[in-house]
Amino acid sequence: MANNNPTRLSDEDFFYVYGLVPRLNLDLVIRSESEIVLAQRSIEPNNGCWHLPGSTLYKGETVSDAAQRIAEN
Repeated sequence: MANNNPTRLSDEDFFYVYGLVPRLNLDLVIRSESEIVLAQRSIEPNNGCWHLPGSTLYKGETVSDAAQRIAEN
């Protein structure tokens, strides 16, 4: 895919760099007495599928802060 915006990486370059960087992913299991909270994806990949709420830990973010951010979304 051609990239005419010099301030953004092409998809190819982004996924190349993204694949080289180690990431810590955090999934939350939020339980009530008899239920587990699931989230429905609103973006690709797997738009519309159900999953555990989660995200990538941002640079400089604590696990606690990430868990709070994910739970609020």
